[in-house]
Amino acid sequence: IEFLRSKQKDFKNGTAESRPFAVYLPLFFPHPPYTSPEPFYNLINRSEIPPLRPIASSGKPDFHRMIREYRNLPSSEAFLREVHAVYLGAIAYSDYLLGKLLDALDSTGLASTTNVFAWADHGDYAGDWG
Repeated sequence: IEFLRSKQKDFKNGTAESRPFAVYLPLFFPHPPYTSPEPFYNLINRSEIPPLRPIASSGKPDFHRMIREYRNLPSSEAFLREVHAVYLGAIAYSDYLLGKLLDALDSTGLASTTNVFAWADHGDYAGDWG
């Protein structure tokens, strides 16, 4: 965001280069270890999380079971609800950060000449499917 503000100053001062620029902003969230700053860490009420998908059984890919075994994760409902809630909070934090970037583009006047591309992987299962 500071980079965008410096670009804005360059444009206002007439010192901006006419070449395009790129900003790469990788976000680690939401991947283990699950965390995010407050208020996002506790944003999701644990008791309001719908039931998680069942632990993988026969007919499911082995990696569903292996995720839990590899990470030595307990299978208690309370533990998995906690993981899922923090995971969802981390997604909300990622959304918030993207919003800050878009707001900075708006406030610097760069939004109309800027392309924003956002990619995401599948995230994690956060307790779903075992």
